[in-house]
Amino acid sequence: MDDARRINWPEAALYTAAAAITLVEHRRLHGWRRTAYWGAVSLLTGAGVVTAAGDGEFGTGTRAATMAAVTGVTFGLREPFLTLDALVVDKLRRLGVGQPRLLLAGLTLAAGAVAVVQGARRTSPDDEAEFPAPQEIEPRVRQVVAEMLARTDEWGAPQLREQFAAARQLGPFEHGYVEFEVPDDAPEIPVESFTFPIHGRGSVGGAPVVVSLHVEAGRLSALFVDPEGDVDDLRLPDDLEYSLGHPG
Repeated sequence: MDDARRINWPEAALYTAAAAITLVEHRRLHGWRRTAYWGAVSLLTGAGVVTAAGDGEFGTGTRAATMAAVTGVTFGLREPFLTLDALVVDKLRRLGVGQPRLLLAGLTLAAGAVAVVQGARRTSPDDEAEFPAPQEIEPRVRQVVAEMLARTDEWGAPQLREQFAAARQLGPFEHGYVEFEVPDDAPEIPVESFTFPIHGRGSVGGAPVVVSLHVEAGRLSALFVDPEGDVDDLRLPDDLEYSLGHPG
């Protein structure tokens, strides 16, 4: 994947819009035009915060709430910000800059270009390779997780079953575990992080292992195979006996 495909285009568009709005002399605006101008600035600020943070920082609801909060605070502080902006423009004029707003717009574009290019370079092919692509859940993994979740209706099992129905696995099952990706709109459970109390016992190559299901932030996280002896091949056993309680 080349740098152009890794560029954060929404972020680039926001910098371009910010540069364009910097050209506006707000002291010539009055009434609803002045309010609309600062409303646009506030929206750009809110959108800029959540866009620059990236997809991994916010869930859908948190992203919207953060943008609304930043937009509201920026709009509420419009008079101090507008006064500061006017002082900067007037200072540049006194320093001999003929078109101070054009200069500020150019600086905004330059800063945006640097930020966007650096962001693209940080997202190198090697970085992307560290995060396996979501794929369909392997049949044996699906069978084991479904059997564990079907053995109780406690500990958020109904919600976890609904999560699992829409989940995908991240990379193949290897080295004794596999992680899951659950859609943002799937129902969460109130308990943050825990090991699901139904676990499975079996053997691999004659050595005993314990299979456990982990939940993080109210969502299915991963399936683990933990050895209770000397086991090199940490795969899912062909036969499992399920029970309730701590696997240790």
